[in-house]
Amino acid sequence: MEKRDFIGKEDFTFDEFAELVRVLRAPDGCPWDRAQTHRSIRNNFIEETYEAVEGIDRDDPSILREELGDVMLQVLLHAAMEEESGNFSIGDVINDICRKLVFRHPHVFADRLANNEEEALDSWDERKKKEKGQKDALQSVASVSRALPSLMRAQKLYKKAKKGGLIPPRDGDDSANVSSVGQALFDLCALCSENGLEAEQILYDFNEKFIADLAKNDEK
Repeated sequence: MEKRDFIGKEDFTFDEFAELVRVLRAPDGCPWDRAQTHRSIRNNFIEETYEAVEGIDRDDPSILREELGDVMLQVLLHAAMEEESGNFSIGDVINDICRKLVFRHPHVFADRLANNEEEALDSWDERKKKEKGQKDALQSVASVSRALPSLMRAQKLYKKAKKGGLIPPRDGDDSANVSSVGQALFDLCALCSENGLEAEQILYDFNEKFIADLAKNDEK
């Protein structure tokens, strides 16, 4: 498409969206868009994702619709950068995710049975480990992204370690509820603040120690 083809256009396809991003990144396109790198718009990706989540939390379709578009723009910008470098295109990204979905749903596209959500998730996890060459639970735990917020990552690490039998399950506390747990977490953050400590960094470091300790125990 030429630049003039976008002027006054009301309805766009996904392919035209991708082409629009290429136009913005072109030598005669937008100086700002052209200057961006993966690193320079890293935080933009995070912000747009959280704003989309806000649309979900507020149960507001209009916000979600707008912010999903912004998230898709970030995806297309990153894909365009890689296409310019000759590494991959948005088409490759789409092919990869579609193949992944088919492979990880043997209970839909093959002969594996899943009678409920739990069995479907087990099937997904089994295929994911096979796909990524993870031979044991420790590798699965270590694969949890370090870029996740530390609190989210900590809970995911615990769930994977528990499911893999790397740590014993903890006894439930009948007194624990959303309010009491929220208060405890808030109090811990307040304690960190009063002592000049960064709660996020402390939990990040502990998550790393948790994985390292699991690895040490596995070697014994």
